Amino acid sequence: MRKKGLPAWIREIIQGFLTDRKTSLLFDGQSSPVIHTETGIPQGSPLSPILFLIFITPLIEQTNSENLPQASLGFVDDTNLVVWSPSAQRNCRTLEEIHKTCLTWAKRSGASFAPDKYQLIHLTRRRRADTSACINIPRFDSKPQKSLKILGVWIDPKLSWKEHIQKAAEKGAKQFSALSRITGSTWGLSFDKARLLYTSTVRSSITHGAPAWALGDEGSGLPAKVTKPLVEIQHQCLRLVTGAFKRAAGAALEQETQIPPIPLYTLNLAREQAHSTRTADAARYITNRTSQVLLKGQQRRRNQIQGWKTPRQKAIQQVQVYQQVEREPWLKRQWKRMFAKLARGRTHAVWDTSNNTTGQELRAGLNRSEASILTQLRTGNIGLNHYLAKRKVPGILP
Repeated sequence: MRKKGLPAWIREIIQGFLTDRKTSLLFDGQSSPVIHTETGIPQGSPLSPILFLIFITPLIEQTNSENLPQASLGFVDDTNLVVWSPSAQRNCRTLEEIHKTCLTWAKRSGASFAPDKYQLIHLTRRRRADTSACINIPRFDSKPQKSLKILGVWIDPKLSWKEHIQKAAEKGAKQFSALSRITGSTWGLSFDKARLLYTSTVRSSITHGAPAWALGDEGSGLPAKVTKPLVEIQHQCLRLVTGAFKRAAGAALEQETQIPPIPLYTLNLAREQAHSTRTADAARYITNRTSQVLLKGQQRRRNQIQGWKTPRQKAIQQVQVYQQVEREPWLKRQWKRMFAKLARGRTHAVWDTSNNTTGQELRAGLNRSEASILTQLRTGNIGLNHYLAKRKVPGILP
């Protein structure tokens, strides 16, 4: 804290906060004897995360260098070391040297690392790249991983985000199963409450980390086949929320519930985050380091990458261009265009783009069964169709 220039009065307060601390454990109504705690910081205190950041800052500074192809990123007690070069072998040797620096800091500061928890992954899109290189660190199984999770986001070697989308879809499927236990087409939560539960729990879970992965390579979103698992999860949940049949189109239910399509929703989240943080120091640092990675890996083609932009920079540029010519929010406009295209030639009420009445307004005051019947009538997928089709009524499909 002294090296960081914090005033003496703050240092004295923190010293008093960490001095003469005592701990007692309470379990099943029984208390343990008082234990004098001389090291560490109190668990649960709002000061603890701040103090830990001050404690670990020297390590982050020692393993970061603007002039070397390496960087370190820390979040609480998780530290990620990133190095880059044309060779995976060279990257591994660099990581070994950085690890020595980490051990020196740990010895001096009284900290310790757990090599058995280390993970290694090589990131490259070269088809013939050798990604079998390992790191020689005692007690570390240095076998490269095919994917690993960082702050809840799954990273794969090609940064295609397919692994993350698949994991998110699996989590969403479990949450859909839980949602189906508390609501059905004729019982359970009301339309408004079921919708709220979906948007606040399931959707927020499956779209976690969207600013990191939703932009794609060009800042305009991921391919449709990549996000398809999340789209299917949302459609399943909306059928449950609205009481619709399986044949009901997911796009119609999104319009009925006023819940945007997942690809547009996540892309909008990423675009807004990129634009709102465009002048932040962290965003500038990441952009600069990303440019260094590109230059290091493409030394023979430097003339071909002049003017290259990251997906974030491309998204920011797209947002700025859009704002100059349009006043309507981007998400609303794109969704309106997409829905109008899908609604062509369809006659059921839910596809009527001239009607501004939302599904929520239509369901005001209706019970669960009535709201479900309304959905089935507006989408044209209703139980009566099956009966009429079974009786071979002309023009009726099940």
